[in-house]
Amino acid sequence: MFCKIVFHGVLRNISNELCVYGGKVMISIAVVDDEKQILEEAKKILWDISDGYEDVRIDTFEKAEDFLNALSAYKYQILISDIDMPEVNGIELCEKTREVCPGIYVVFLTAYVEYAIDSYRMDAYQYILKTEMYSRFPEVLGKLLALVSKSQKNYCYVGTDNQKQRVLYCDIICITKGKRSKYVVYVMTNGELSERNSMEKILKKLDHNEFLMVERGCIVNLRHVVNIQENTLILSNKQTVDVSSRRVKHVKEGMSRYWRDE
Repeated sequence: MFCKIVFHGVLRNISNELCVYGGKVMISIAVVDDEKQILEEAKKILWDISDGYEDVRIDTFEKAEDFLNALSAYKYQILISDIDMPEVNGIELCEKTREVCPGIYVVFLTAYVEYAIDSYRMDAYQYILKTEMYSRFPEVLGKLLALVSKSQKNYCYVGTDNQKQRVLYCDIICITKGKRSKYVVYVMTNGELSERNSMEKILKKLDHNEFLMVERGCIVNLRHVVNIQENTLILSNKQTVDVSSRRVKHVKEGMSRYWRDE
């Protein structure tokens, strides 16, 4: 059995990355557009849509650079962005954002139908024409808020008996354990945590189809698998996981089940 882990870049470990307010995890939304009127209209619609949710934060930015600066210290679950903007356009903004927040949902606002192709290329959740904001925004964002809210209800506690930390499933990229180690390492979007445990007990604790043991020493969160090349999984943090030939079929079948159920 083997599980080779390769890191490309350094994992960020920022304590304030989780969106927490009063002990609760927030749904945080960023809207980026160089037109102030669009920002005001979008924010009004979002407040109306989010009325049924307890903790929602909505931030607006007229400049992409201001949003990127805020992103270095704060984690957003949803990004709503114009595509045609000066200096940094929406496509470039999406690319830079996903380097920091791989799992962020992106909705593009655009005045031009031809930009729809770009939104599909960036795997955006949806694109909305600005002329259709009032008709399409409520439905699209309503579904997205429900999706994010549901994902935040799945969590576990990681750490020692004296000090445990609440961790959202969606923030776990993979879980690894060395051959002779007594400790497992949770590799997450915002750093790492470790605890003394067995991989089998962890898989039982998580009990969710998004987690798959791809090798004896590695559990992967399938939502963070962005590509598979032969026997290698490429994860959202650019980490790669090599899978033994005899387990590749098992892994691909697990991925198919997960995406079918999603």
